[in-house]
Amino acid sequence: MSIELFFIVFIATVAISRILSEIAIKKLTTEQKASLVDSFSSLRTYWFIPAAIVVISYFALTKYTAINANTLTTIFYSFSFVYLLTTLFIVFKKLRALSLPVNIYRLYGAAISIHYFGVITLLVLLVIFNV
Repeated sequence: MSIELFFIVFIATVAISRILSEIAIKKLTTEQKASLVDSFSSLRTYWFIPAAIVVISYFALTKYTAINANTLTTIFYSFSFVYLLTTLFIVFKKLRALSLPVNIYRLYGAAISIHYFGVITLLVLLVIFNV
């Protein structure tokens, strides 16, 4: 199997996740949509900072230090996994606080599960192929 196929699968999981998220959002009332946007506004603003720090650190450490690349990759993937779990916990905590209908949680849970499956699969396969 080629690495390109895995990137296609990753893109497909992201697309399916987005579609399911959009379906969930369309089922909300205007007030629920507004509270959803308000609830996640600060998270959206700062979400990328920890991820950017990890990625920049990874590339800086591989370029400017003598640390083994395999060790750095293991650390990078470990931090990525912890980041995914932490953001998942925060998102579901915020969603629960909004008291949305149960079907919204199910759709969003499916969307997140598919998305994370794609991300984790891609990360594992990148390690296997030493990319």
